[in-house]
Amino acid sequence: MREKIISWFHYGLDRMAYKEAKIRIRKYNLKRLRMFSAIVGAIFLCLFFSTYLTSKSPGMLSLRENTREYYLYVGVVAVLIYIVTLNFLERYKYFVIIAWYLLLGVLFYFAIWIAINVQISHPAVAFCVFIMTLPSMFIDRSYRIVPIMLGLSGLYLYLSYSSKIFSIFMYDFGNVLTFLIMGIFMTFNNRHIQIRAITNEILLERQRDIDPLSTINNRKAFERNVKNLSENSSGTLIILDIDDFKSFNDDYGHVYGDGVIREVGVSIKEVFKDNAVVGRYGGDEFLIYLINNTDKEQIQKRFNDLNNRVNQVENKNVRKVFLSGGAAIYPNEGRKYSEVFYLADERLLGIKRHKKGTVNFGE
Repeated sequence: MREKIISWFHYGLDRMAYKEAKIRIRKYNLKRLRMFSAIVGAIFLCLFFSTYLTSKSPGMLSLRENTREYYLYVGVVAVLIYIVTLNFLERYKYFVIIAWYLLLGVLFYFAIWIAINVQISHPAVAFCVFIMTLPSMFIDRSYRIVPIMLGLSGLYLYLSYSSKIFSIFMYDFGNVLTFLIMGIFMTFNNRHIQIRAITNEILLERQRDIDPLSTINNRKAFERNVKNLSENSSGTLIILDIDDFKSFNDDYGHVYGDGVIREVGVSIKEVFKDNAVVGRYGGDEFLIYLINNTDKEQIQKRFNDLNNRVNQVENKNVRKVFLSGGAAIYPNEGRKYSEVFYLADERLLGIKRHKKGTVNFGE
C-alpha cells in the first residue's frame, strides 16, 4: 500500500525510475513553457496593438477597447516569462512549474474577467477552452493540478451565478462541467503519454550506453561524459586492465572469464561511486575519470581498495584477480582527452612490464 501511494506521487513510477525521469520532466516542461509563453506573448501583444486600429471605427467601443489593457498585461507577463526561460530557469529548473502556474493564473484571470465583464450576456468561451487545454500543456502531479482545475471552475461558476442571469448561468454550468471533465481526461492522458515517452527514452539510452557484461558505461558513453565534464573541471583519467586475463579464459573457459569481467565492473562501480565516471573500454580494459581529484596518494589508496575488493572474486581456488593501471591528469598533462588518454595508456603499458597490481602516474 505504501509503495502504491509513493508511486501515485511519482507519476506512477517507482522511486528509482522517478529519480531518473524527474530531470527530464523539468526539461520537457521548460521547453514547452518557452514555446508557449512566446506564442501567448506574441498573440496578446498583437491583440493589444490591433485595438488602436479599430478603436476609432463607428460603434467600436466594446470588446477590444475594454480589454486593451488586459491584452497588454497578459502579453507582458508572457514575454517576461519567456525571457526568464532563456537564462534563470535553465539553471534553476525546479522553478519551472511555478512559472507555468503563474502564466496559467494570468490567462485564467483574463478568461474570467472577459466572461464576467465583457460577455455578460453570453456563456463563457475562453474559460471553457482554457480549462480543457491549458493543464495538458505540461506535466505535473495529480494532487496539484486537479484541485487547481476544480478550484478555478468553482470560482468561475460562483461568479457566473452572481453576475449573469440564471439561464446563461445554466449554460455556463453545463459547459464548464463538460470541458472540465474533458480537460482532466486530456491532462491525465497527455501525462501518461509523455511519462511513457520519457521512460522509454531513458531505457533506450541505458541500452545504448551501458555495457551489458560489466553493467557500467561502454566506451562511447564514457568518452562523451568525460569530454562534457572536462570542459569545466580538472580530473584524473585511469586506464586499467586485469593482469594476465588471457589465462583465465585459457584455463577455465570464457564463461568464467566473463564472470571475472562482470565482478570487476561491479567492484569499480562500487569503489568509485562518488565523483567519478567509470566505463569499460573493451576486452579486459576499464576506464575511470575522477572528477576534480588529482591527489595521487588518495587515488592510489582507492586503487588499492579496488584491488583488495577484486581479490575476493570467486575464483575456484586459483590465483587472485589483480588490476594494473596507468593515470594522467587533466589539464596539467594534456589539454585534450586524446592527449590524456594516450599518456595514461603509455603508463599502463609501462607498469605492466615492471610492477603489476598498482597504478602508474609516470613517476
